Amino acid sequence: MYAKIDGDKFSAFIVERAYNGVSVGPEEKKMGIKSSSTRTLVLEDAEVPVENLLGEVGRGHVIAFNILNIGRYKLGVGTIGGSKRALELAIQYTNQRQQFKTKLSDFNLTKEKLSTMASQLYASESLNYRTVGLFEDRLSQLSPEEQKQGKVIANAIAEYAIECSIAKVFGSETLDYIADEAVQLHGGYGFMAEYEVERIYRDSRINRIFEGTNEINRMIVPGTFMKKALKGELPLLQVAQNLQQELLMMMPEEVGTEPLAQEKYLVKNAKKIAVLAAGMAAQRYGAKLDQEQEVLVNIANIANQLFAMESAVLRTDKAIAREGAEKSQQKLLYTQIFCQEAFAEIEKEAKDTILASADGDAARMTLSALRKLTRNNPYNLIAKKREASVKLIEAEKFIV
Repeated sequence: MYAKIDGDKFSAFIVERAYNGVSVGPEEKKMGIKSSSTRTLVLEDAEVPVENLLGEVGRGHVIAFNILNIGRYKLGVGTIGGSKRALELAIQYTNQRQQFKTKLSDFNLTKEKLSTMASQLYASESLNYRTVGLFEDRLSQLSPEEQKQGKVIANAIAEYAIECSIAKVFGSETLDYIADEAVQLHGGYGFMAEYEVERIYRDSRINRIFEGTNEINRMIVPGTFMKKALKGELPLLQVAQNLQQELLMMMPEEVGTEPLAQEKYLVKNAKKIAVLAAGMAAQRYGAKLDQEQEVLVNIANIANQLFAMESAVLRTDKAIAREGAEKSQQKLLYTQIFCQEAFAEIEKEAKDTILASADGDAARMTLSALRKLTRNNPYNLIAKKREASVKLIEAEKFIV
């Protein structure tokens, strides 16, 4: 439990249910996750021993943030299983159900839906693998003595608070998207309680609220960067200004034809777009940027998509190096599909940020720079998605 000592010192306490003054209300009736217990906790003149103070007086927020970091990451990982199950059910149903003497899975629009679901899931899974890899690398740097100290471990993980928030947001929204499409592919049966996708649809909704709403988590991502930039800990403004000068002389770049060349090019330019957009916002609003919540969300969306893009590219690149391009074809297709669609989203969010942060000649010049960074040779995504759907439909589950 968290409470204020002397009215202002936010602190954490261990409170046991058997203590005097502690009681719980009746079970809440919920939309989903009905097997979990949800009750109101009532404290009425509750008596808590002094020795039950957790940590230090006035430092309860440290414990709360550490719990949230791990909780957000674990939630992101948890959504992977639900996403895989919903996709599996959707494929199985569309393989069985027929319309006009044709299996639903033979219709091209069904193939498009399944491939989009799978590519989004691949990106979500990739960023979760990457994040836990960052945890492991950081914790391996601790001495044996430090690895026994909870505070040191918590501080090490806290270095990746942004990645934890992204995992939570991206994973929960991926699950919601896949669950929604799975219901849609079931047609009217998806609305019936006897079908599993109906429960998945209801259960998935809470994940965007748990562990801090997705709106709050989105604010954390750019908020953390901007605080460091305004304190001089990150040279964001200088890097953004240097980038603007670089873009004035930028010439079209020749992109290779080897696997992932296009995706690596998109990731490289997406990073520059993120700096360009965030730099413009920081220049315009300065310390008042925290009041421009729409702009912060735009920047967060750029960061989310960029982290997912790069994670998918890194994973697929390793697979190609290990197994060869032919055996990694499904991963490559997912990465190509996701990166092209994510890059389009990044372009939109950056444009909105620029227009909210500049006007007149400054806006026109920056939008011109953005157009240079968004030049690319896009794929025929319809063909890519049809190709990616073949093995999905054959396997009747998510495969890589």
